[in-house]
Amino acid sequence: MKILLPFVLLAVIIRSTNGATCDECAATYVTDKAAVASGTDAEKCTAAKKFAMCLMSASGTGCTSGANIPATQFASGGTINTDMAAVTSCTFDALCSGCQMAYQTAVLARTTSTTSKQKCLEAFTYTQCVEASASTQFACDGTSTKATMDTNSLATAKADCPYSSAVGVKSSVVVMAIALILSCVKF
Repeated sequence: MKILLPFVLLAVIIRSTNGATCDECAATYVTDKAAVASGTDAEKCTAAKKFAMCLMSASGTGCTSGANIPATQFASGGTINTDMAAVTSCTFDALCSGCQMAYQTAVLARTTSTTSKQKCLEAFTYTQCVEASASTQFACDGTSTKATMDTNSLATAKADCPYSSAVGVKSSVVVMAIALILSCVKF
């Protein structure tokens, strides 16, 4: 039980750091921004990047309408764009602004009529974008490397694309095993 306690606390901290909705991300950012208002540019940049990363995994309230839509936040005049422009040396790499933001925008635009084929296409477009990024680029959080994002984007593609699931791999292995057995049997 004592061993599990730190993991439970970590889960609570992570949940409170990464808002589940775009509105929660924005509310957390308001608090973080106020806390570093008189801080260094690096602290302000870190707070803005934390907000951006939160938006990249958010869904629900505020993500499809209102001021907290990720695409709106990143656009000219958006809170993230404006706040990052106000501090020295605070920019996003194309891995964030091009790949992560484009994918999250696509995910948030999904409806109940979005087909598995469309989800798969979006996921593999995201994976391709990440793979084409320079190895020196970082994700929206400013710390996750391209190598980490390669792994994450492939996991995302596997989750979004039912055609690439483990069931397909298992089925292929079974077919290959049967073919091998049949090739050894003489009729």
